[in-house]
Amino acid sequence: MSPKRHIETFDQGPGGWYGWSAEGVTELEFRDGAAISRSPWWVDFNHAPPGGGYLHILFAVNTLHGVPGESRFIDNSYPTDFTDARCTFRIKGELQPKGSQLVLLVQSDITEPVKTRVNSVLASQPIEVTPEWSE
Repeated sequence: MSPKRHIETFDQGPGGWYGWSAEGVTELEFRDGAAISRSPWWVDFNHAPPGGGYLHILFAVNTLHGVPGESRFIDNSYPTDFTDARCTFRIKGELQPKGSQLVLLVQSDITEPVKTRVNSVLASQPIEVTPEWSE
């Protein structure tokens, strides 16, 4: 069985994606089929040192059934097991990293045997931000 591919073009709105600003959850801005993120972003202090560090969450999408609102990811029954998943991002922009990196964070709530939240960060493959489109 070939893997199921989720491609988000934002041609028909956010599709379940949302942003985080300094005020918290925010609607995304779109231009030319792209979602736009601008600072100042919300800072997630839960991961502060000695953990992974302060996080600025630019975009998020829920993959959990039962979350209110439209989500093309949920509506099209994409799997939530990301083992061996391949993620490709088409991105351009301007970023002054000041020692930081743009990376993928996957957060999962586990209920058995003990309720816990697991965060996995793909720090070994940072996403490069350049002035021109790249994948």
